[in-house]
Amino acid sequence: MATYTKQDIENLKTRIRAELPALVQANPGESTGQLETLYCDANPVLVDQFGMTKSKHNWSVVQVKVYDCIQELKKSGELITHKRGYYHPDFDLTTIPAKAKAKAKAKKAKAKKVEPVVETVVEPTLEVEETQEVEETHVPVEVDNPAVIEAHIDTTTNELVENVGGSKDYRISLDKVEDGYITSSVQVSTTTLEPVAEQEQEPVEVEVEVAPVEPVEVQEVVEPTLEIELPVEGNMETQEVEKDTQPSYDLRELRKSASFDPIEMTLNEVKGSYEVYRDMVARNIVLTQKKREDYVIIPVDIDQDRLDALNQIDGRYTRYALKAVRLFETEKNHKDGCLFHVKALISCTHKCDHTDDFGGLVEPCMKPLDCPLQSIWGGVAIYVNKLYHKYNPQDS
Repeated sequence: MATYTKQDIENLKTRIRAELPALVQANPGESTGQLETLYCDANPVLVDQFGMTKSKHNWSVVQVKVYDCIQELKKSGELITHKRGYYHPDFDLTTIPAKAKAKAKAKKAKAKKVEPVVETVVEPTLEVEETQEVEETHVPVEVDNPAVIEAHIDTTTNELVENVGGSKDYRISLDKVEDGYITSSVQVSTTTLEPVAEQEQEPVEVEVEVAPVEPVEVQEVVEPTLEIELPVEGNMETQEVEKDTQPSYDLRELRKSASFDPIEMTLNEVKGSYEVYRDMVARNIVLTQKKREDYVIIPVDIDQDRLDALNQIDGRYTRYALKAVRLFETEKNHKDGCLFHVKALISCTHKCDHTDDFGGLVEPCMKPLDCPLQSIWGGVAIYVNKLYHKYNPQDS
């Protein structure tokens, strides 16, 4: 069994970050999984040195760190994406040929075979009725979840089927669907499904307005760096730090204006106590503890590549991540809106034996694929420590 220290993991990530841009430049347009394979094939000794994770999917430690580094490089603008492929910033995206859209094939209804009967006329409407019965087995619906791309009811199994852009659909029995989660004009029952006529449709009342989410696909756009001053109701200020792309919040002002919510939780006999704040404009969570001057910024939105990877690791991670986004958007207070993030943090801090209460959001995690916190938010959370701020003469 491979043995290594936390410093070994940090050195591994430093090496991968340095080598990835050249690999992407030599293989433009490759996906995350393809880049992982290319890097591991080119570094078999490194793969053997760190060994495999404990995940049932048989991922290597190097493969996981390649994924994390790709996300970090994309966030910092050192890699750009187009149609789920990764490119070096020097690559001219206009040279990529556009794919022709495939024409949708018309569905042909199978004619029902009718035995000839003397003096009996077979009405042509029989074929139409049969076609309608086939089509109604998949009834499109809308759900109160901006991350869901397409959803429908499968009447043959009486299940809600959702697609979040991954390779597999998520199915759940209708009797387990929360009231109000399906927002389209379909009457849902645990035993029957009855389509409602268009002319009788009543407007759906939604208690919470959720900002529409644009499709995840990135087209010829380089993600902006975080140098932009992000407004946070007068409580946030940008400070010059060691990394120019790293944002900053003023904890003293947030505490002074009572913007933080305290949250205490005991999970599997492990107690955690934190202060949390939701920046609804920048869509970040600010997490710290009382009397601490350092903190963690957790971006709430999860890109399509991360969702695809979560589906490969464990479908439960995908559902957990989407539920966390939904709570952030809909709950009325910061405490409830950050509940799933704090639960994952306490679990990680305990199971992965971290020395800091920020757990895998700050320190390397030894079991990243067995940890919801690392699998969902690892590599994207930003740790801010005022000790690293550069000296500014104007502050004197």
